[in-house]
Amino acid sequence: MRKYLFIVTLGLILNLASGFFGPDVAFGQAKVGTAGAQFLEIGISARAIGMGEAFLGVANDASALYYNPAGIALLEQKELMATHIEYPADIQYEFLGFVLPTPQWYGNVGIAAYWLHTDDMPV
Repeated sequence: MRKYLFIVTLGLILNLASGFFGPDVAFGQAKVGTAGAQFLEIGISARAIGMGEAFLGVANDASALYYNPAGIALLEQKELMATHIEYPADIQYEFLGFVLPTPQWYGNVGIAAYWLHTDDMPV
């Protein structure tokens, strides 16, 4: 019985210790493959950013085209949204969205464009 208790206790200690000695592996947070397409994580609406990007359920303006396209169904009037974001090193990020209610088609139509542009960077 003592041997069994010792083995179980040792196993629990080693299991808990693995979380302290290797948290990247234990919690699956290895930073592999996280450098590409970072512009897709840039928020485009001050309202959404102010809510901590928790905007899926209340996306009821033209920025819904970016956060949750189903949100444009809630719009009852035309909406146009334009965003310009300046980053260091002459990097600019733009968003342009337009939503048009179409009652004859029982829905809304939206179109959006996003682009990230920079000057040539010497390598």
